[in-house]
Amino acid sequence: MIHEPAAVLALAFGLGIGAQWLGTRLRLPSIVLMLAAGLLVGPALGLIDPSDTFEDELLSSMIALGVGLLLFEGGLSLRWAEIGSTTRRVVVRLLTLGVLVTLALGATAAALLTDLPRGVAVLFGSIMVVTGPTVVIPLLRQARLRPRVGRILRWEGIIIDPVGAVLGVSVLEVLLLDDGSIGEAVVAVGSITVVGCVVGAVVAAGLVVVLDRHWISDHLRGPLSLVAALVAYAIANELGTDAGLYAATVAGVVLANQRRVAIEPIVELHEHLAALILAGIFVILGARVEASTLTDNLVPAALLLAVLVLVVRPLAVLVSTAGTSLTGKERTYLASLAPRGIVAVSVSAVFGFELTEAGLPGGEDLAALTFLVVAGTTIVYGPLARPLARRLQVDVPEPTGVVLIGARRWARALGTALTDLGVPVLVVAETDELADEAREAGLLVYAGRLEGDDLASALDGVGGRLAVVGSGAEALDAFGVSRVTRHLGRANVWRIARDDEDQRAQEGEAHEGRRAFRDLTQEHLDQLLADHGAGVVALDPGQAASESQMPLIAVRADGVPGMATSREPTRNDDRLVVLQTSSAGSQPPAPTQPAG
Repeated sequence: MIHEPAAVLALAFGLGIGAQWLGTRLRLPSIVLMLAAGLLVGPALGLIDPSDTFEDELLSSMIALGVGLLLFEGGLSLRWAEIGSTTRRVVVRLLTLGVLVTLALGATAAALLTDLPRGVAVLFGSIMVVTGPTVVIPLLRQARLRPRVGRILRWEGIIIDPVGAVLGVSVLEVLLLDDGSIGEAVVAVGSITVVGCVVGAVVAAGLVVVLDRHWISDHLRGPLSLVAALVAYAIANELGTDAGLYAATVAGVVLANQRRVAIEPIVELHEHLAALILAGIFVILGARVEASTLTDNLVPAALLLAVLVLVVRPLAVLVSTAGTSLTGKERTYLASLAPRGIVAVSVSAVFGFELTEAGLPGGEDLAALTFLVVAGTTIVYGPLARPLARRLQVDVPEPTGVVLIGARRWARALGTALTDLGVPVLVVAETDELADEAREAGLLVYAGRLEGDDLASALDGVGGRLAVVGSGAEALDAFGVSRVTRHLGRANVWRIARDDEDQRAQEGEAHEGRRAFRDLTQEHLDQLLADHGAGVVALDPGQAASESQMPLIAVRADGVPGMATSREPTRNDDRLVVLQTSSAGSQPPAPTQPAG
């Protein structure tokens, strides 16, 4: 067994990131894979035991801070402007009526199907209120839902974390205090909510002031946001139990909805950090489970899981969406996705410990049942998220658009050929004159600012999948690569060298954007098209490129474009878009494998 803390953490992070990569490649829920990895190296193989390596208080603190950062990152994605009246109405109902239904039915099921005392069963029901961004958001990325359904689930998942945790704290207070009452519990919920929201808003406002007045260097802006999230979480927790969950969430929401400071670099930092936190936490939680715990509580946990999935969630959604404009398919999908996550597991462990310390029965079973139900919801909902979205037609079709940064002659020719094949094309024009020429060619043109949300909306509107950058202006090319990379991913952004000098420079040092069209430059392309009678044409399905043709883009039968890597189509029904010239002196270079 590995006992060294550094080695245990390194293994957990490594397995977690590996599981996320594998999930992306296989289109499987990474959460299930991370949990499975933890169970494998923990109770199955006995390689690590986090409870033996770390003290319980230290481990709980690390997990708690990680959850706080995840909630802050989730809050950064919540923008008031993106939710309409229907979305807002459904979210509010899910956070009120839905919570009450889940609490009541979850507690009833726990009391009837397990040996938990009645009060502890109510505590279990309050914990089951929580879904949480740690599991919901990764599933939303994989399912690719339509905006309305995705926003409802994202808002519910992020905001309900502190709601459920604070509700559980209040129920616990009633159980632990002889003179406790429901009235005191209600007061506790209200005070903790107010404390958390105020602390989060104040910390976020202070951060905005510091960033807006440039009181710190640029390289410290991201780290300062990280510290601000931790400070908000810690201060609020000192003032009220689990108020930090509210504080972290509210701080993220306030920062996301202010207009004084650009937060894209901060968002990117926290997105990367969230992947690492998820990797470590899920593997460690899976590894610390005892095998006996799994076997002793497996049957009652399975029964509870069935009730929560088949009865509780559908009824909560039915009540929350009654009288709204949501379609039947949208309601069905909302009723079919409610995985529980880290907050449920972590608070159940704390609650179970406090019950045991107070001499009350049910503490150990509470933590064990919660873990098994949480694991079960990820296993049930995870594999269903994507195929069910397709079946119910609430998913967004696979993106097939091509974005061309620059409206020079080569871009207009390539865009026209792709448009003729039915591929959506967006041309980002650098000047009004080039924008007009692109429009005259029948192309969709974006001539606005590259910074801000307008370009992102345009990319979403065209369903951008692939970008080719080549405006001829060094600064615009670099900025264009940076902007579209965030939306399309580094693997899908390609850059054409401006001229021979730029090409030599790219060979000697690393550049953002993969090199497109290998040895062709923007200057060479425009020259061939203008002076040598070359053209960009689409070949027949399955047709290979001749010696006088340079493959540029390959379009699959389903319309999905990709960078061409050889003269032969990858599939028999692929269509190559090529640069064609019959002039012997101006033939394009033979294609080779593109640089990564």
